[in-house]
This record gives sequence, structure tokens and C-alpha cells, in this order.
Amino acid sequence: MDNGNSKALKIIDSALFVTVFIYLASLTNSIFVNQAGYFLSLILLLCRAFITRENVFKRNGLETALIIMIAAEIIATVFSINKGQSFHNLFKFLLLIPTLYLFSAAPFDFKRLKMFFFIYMGFALAGCIIYLILSYNYIIYNQFQIQQSGPSPFKYPITASELISFTVVFSLSFLLNEKTTRRNKTLLFAAFIISSLALLAIYKRTGWLGTGAGILFVLLYSKKWKIVIPFFIAAALLVFFEKNISELNIYKENGNTLIKDASVKTGGRAYDIASDSGKIYLSDYENGIVEVKEDNRLEKILDAPSAAAAFTKWTGKYYTAYLNDTRFVLYEKGDDGGFKMLGQFFSPGFTNCYKQANGLLYVCDEDSGLTVFKNPADTKDSIRYGKITEVSKMFADSAFIAAYSVKKNELNVYGLEKGLPANIIYTYSQKEKFDLAGCVNEEIILSDKEGVSALIKKESGFEKILLNKDIKNIYLTENKKDTLYILSMEKKLYKTIPSDGKLNIIGVSTLDFLPGNMALSGNKIYLTRLRESRFASAFDKYNLSNLTRLALWSAGMKIFGEHPIAGVGNIDLAEQYKLYKKDYNKEIQGHMHNNFIHIMVTLGIIGLIAFLFLLYKIFSRLNSVYRETKGTPFISSYVIGTMGGVVAFIVAGLTEWNFGDHEIITMIWFSAGLCFGLLNSYKREKADQ
Repeated sequence: MDNGNSKALKIIDSALFVTVFIYLASLTNSIFVNQAGYFLSLILLLCRAFITRENVFKRNGLETALIIMIAAEIIATVFSINKGQSFHNLFKFLLLIPTLYLFSAAPFDFKRLKMFFFIYMGFALAGCIIYLILSYNYIIYNQFQIQQSGPSPFKYPITASELISFTVVFSLSFLLNEKTTRRNKTLLFAAFIISSLALLAIYKRTGWLGTGAGILFVLLYSKKWKIVIPFFIAAALLVFFEKNISELNIYKENGNTLIKDASVKTGGRAYDIASDSGKIYLSDYENGIVEVKEDNRLEKILDAPSAAAAFTKWTGKYYTAYLNDTRFVLYEKGDDGGFKMLGQFFSPGFTNCYKQANGLLYVCDEDSGLTVFKNPADTKDSIRYGKITEVSKMFADSAFIAAYSVKKNELNVYGLEKGLPANIIYTYSQKEKFDLAGCVNEEIILSDKEGVSALIKKESGFEKILLNKDIKNIYLTENKKDTLYILSMEKKLYKTIPSDGKLNIIGVSTLDFLPGNMALSGNKIYLTRLRESRFASAFDKYNLSNLTRLALWSAGMKIFGEHPIAGVGNIDLAEQYKLYKKDYNKEIQGHMHNNFIHIMVTLGIIGLIAFLFLLYKIFSRLNSVYRETKGTPFISSYVIGTMGGVVAFIVAGLTEWNFGDHEIITMIWFSAGLCFGLLNSYKREKADQ
């Protein structure tokens, strides 16, 4: 090779190290940067091949399975109902396949490949530490309980949890199988603990279940029988001791102090509590609607078609129960105090919040806007305002509607004419996060880091006034005459009186739990307490996330029944799902939340067979790599970790379409590709010796 080519190769190899470094450093935190590093690396490798006139990519044994999978995609595209979109997604799939060959390229020897793995792990663990730091506020302010999710600075929480599962499984694989120094064992144990805690902090069941399966595989494949049994015992204890708690706590006011009167366990799950004409109604989820008697007994009065999340008075003799699947059930209260079910109705989109005021029912949907139901005697008599979207919280008064958007961190106030929104009369926003806490006496109550403020209507508009700087992080308010009761995330209940532009605290009680909802009646305060097992919820038939998946899978099987051979093509399935779902199934997804059902729908039985064969070949080849390198330091531990990561991917794919998730499939191809690269470098060094 001449001197010019030699210099060019040195420059290419140096640049290649930089681009691969970028690819590895961003593998768990930025898909844009990651793909930039990936494609630049491919371009450099092609330039190297052009100079050397050598094939830089080595066969790995997956070629037949990949060709069959590509053929299934092409067949599905030919018969697709949307050929353009199907071809686009096929092209995206093809672009990622070279990842499997990237680390088998000639410039990468064993030492450099080992370094690449440590670069990936270092940045992955740094990301885990960031997750843990951000989860601090979630723990302090009980945001896990409220939001049912952890922080997401880089990725969607579900995607983040699946990416972290690889870090957990790799750490454990090296910890168990690598014969190394005590110092290195300590570092590996620290990596396992940090990544495991970060996984818990993401608070996503998909990642937990997948990681659990990956860990179990590593233990079984490594024949660590002494650890398998404790693993099962720990998992069983975790599920057993994290039980659901559902209580109604009743307090009596003695002056400005609270005295606990009763704590009553409910038969279902205490989701909401409402007061009406001296009566207290508890929405006990799967147990229906319960009335709280004067002696604090709970008496079930109504069943509901599904789990009831709230029960409130609409107007006159009409009441509504809001179900967890976003349906409303209309009831009529008779002269004898009994209730008669009249029917069901629902808004067109995914409901975020609703309020009953001015004899109307205001329902805000994430996607389809505000729907105002005007007449309980005719629920079809409604008006929709399609521009009032992304509303997270809403309060309605006689003169206006206050609608707050978490996404925009913005509050819009709409003036009302005969109870109906007319136009925006005021918009409030600020750089720092704030929250809409309630409306009292035509004043809008806000909460931010400064304390409690009110937007007070003036002739020129609304004016923000700081009412109290000592009360922060409030999330729930109720008023009784001139008294405002406030619940804060610090588990404190404040009794306050607004006066002369101030909020005077006349009593504060520290609770031993974070209430879900609050109702006032007489001298009693009713607080619901609900804690649901996050692990057990994976098998909860009433869980909204589970219901959504079941609805998707049911519709998916119907679509597959009409397109069984080649499917509908690798397309977004949102429009197809709308044709087969029930009217009240609101969450519209473009995928089936399950790898196998999604493949059946998009690629038909041909695609399913190809997909299963691809998974089989991946496992078969990884197992072959392990047999060839068994006992070899680093490689054998890495291969076991990769197989455990693939198991985690498959199990997580039972409830997610992670084969179509760009970040996740990149991780799969990277992990397997590095295995094949390590095997090739191992063979080269062995041959040289």
C-alpha cells in the first residue's frame, strides 16, 4: 500500500474511533446524536473499504434469517393498504441492519472492542445517576404515586426502562461470571445497584418485568442455582408485601385542629369522594359507588359497568359516575333517595379532566378538545370546542373556565356566555412550573415555588397576587363558605381564610399519608387514601393501561383475521384500530403494544414465522459464540449478558412494540454485533498465536 493510502487510512481510523465513541456515548440518551455517530461510522468504513479494496464486514450467521425477514417486509409492502408508508418503514429497518456488522470491521481489535463496551457502560451508568438525582423530588413529593411514572430527561420512560435493563443485565452477568479482582467485583456490584435503582426510579412495569426475566435467564444459564431460589423468594416477597391499601379517613374539626374520627378500609379502591346535600359518596372503583353513613359505615348503593373513578351531581336529580375507561354513566335520583341508571355516554377523545358547573358538564379531551354536554335528559345535546386541547386541569365558575396545560405550562381563562365558552379573556404563563389548584369566589388559585397566589379579576383583566409564601406544592383545594382547605404534597392540610389579598392560616395538620381526594360535610373532613401495588398492577384487569392493551390486542386479532397472509403492511395502525375498537376506547395507538400481535397485523403469518425464525437464529448464534469462547475472560460474560438482554427485550415486547422502537432495536443490534465482533477478534488473535 502506498504512503498516501496509509496516511488516509490512519486519518479514517482516527475519525472512526471518534464517531463510534459518539455512537456509544449517546446509545442510552439521544437517538439523534446516536444515529449521527452511526451513519458517519458507516460512511468512514465504506471509505476504508474503497481504499483497501477489502470487504470490511464479516458474515455472522444471521444472513438467512435477515433475508427472510426482509422478504416478509417486501411481500407485506406489495399487498399493503398504504404502500408508501410501508416502504418507508421497510427502508428504516434496512438502514439499521449494518449495526450487526459494524463491530466486526477490520480496524477493531479485541482491545478496542473491549474499550467500546466500557464506553457504553460508563455513559449508561452516568445516565442512571442522572435519573436517580431527578427522582429525588419524585420521592420527596410523592410524585410516583400521583404520576405513575418516573423522570424522563432523555427518553420516554418505557423506552428508558428497557434501555436500562441492558445495563442491569450486563452488570450482573460480569459480576457473576467474570473472574476478576475484588476491586473490580466491587465496581461491578456498584454498577448493578445503581442501574437497578435507576430502573426502579423510572417506575415502568414493562422494564421491570423484562429485566426480571433477563436476570433469571442469566442466573439459569450461568447455573447459579444458589441464587435462583433467593431470587424467586425475593420477587414473591416483593409482590406479597406491596399490597393495595384503600381507606377512607374521617376527621372531626375541633376548633382549628383535627381529630381522627375513623379509618375505614374499603372493599374496592377509594378513588374519589364527593359531598352532596349532607351525604358523602365514595367511588370505590371496582366496588361501585358507596355511601358513607353517619356512623361511618360504608354501604354500597350502586354497581357500575366498569370501575368507577368518580361520582358527582350534575344538576337537579341527575348524577354521573365517571368510569376508568372514560365513559360516563348517567343516574337519576328518585324521591326515595335511590338511583336509577339511565344510560351511558362519552366524549369523542381521550378524557383528561371534567367539571360540572352551571348545569353543564364540561369534558376536556387531550386530543379532541372541550365537549360541553348541555342537557342530562339528552346527552346528545352537546357542543364541541376543538381548539381547547391539551388541558390537564380545569375549573369552572359562573363567569369563566380556567384551563391549565402542563405541556405548555400555560393557563387560559375563557369567558362564559350562558355557561358556554366565548373567547379567551386572559392567558397566564411563566418560566417556572406552576399548577392550577382551584377556583374560590371567582378567584383562580395557583401554586408555584413562591407559594400560593390568586388571579383576581380586575377591570383591565386579571392580576396575580401572592396570598401566602409559606404554603407550597399544593395539589387539592376545597372551600366551605369563607374557609379554604388546602392539601400539599408535604402531607399537610391547611385551614385558611382569604382576606384582604392574603391567605391567613388558621390551622394546619400534618397527616401520615398523602390523600387522594377530599370532601367536606358539617364538621367532618373525609380523605381518601389509596396505594396500589405497582408490581401487582401488571395483572390488574381494571388498570387503564392494561385495559388499553387488551383493547388493542382484541382489535389486532380482528385485523389479522381479515389480512392473515401478508398483513396490512408495516404502517401506522391508528386508522385501522379506529375501525375495530369499541367507541369508548379512547387511547388511539399506531401500534399494538405487543411485538407478536403487531407483526401478525402488519406482516401476517408470513411475517410472524420470519420474526420467530430471526429470534431463534439470534439465540442460536449467540449460544454458538458462547460455546466457542466459554471460559474466555470478558467475552463469555458479555455473551451471557447479551442473551439476557435479548430475553428482557422479548418479555418486554409482550406488552410493547419495542421491535419497532428505534432506540431499542439499535441496542439489540449493537449488543449482538459486538458479540460477533468479539468472536472474530478472538479467532484472529488465536490464529496469530
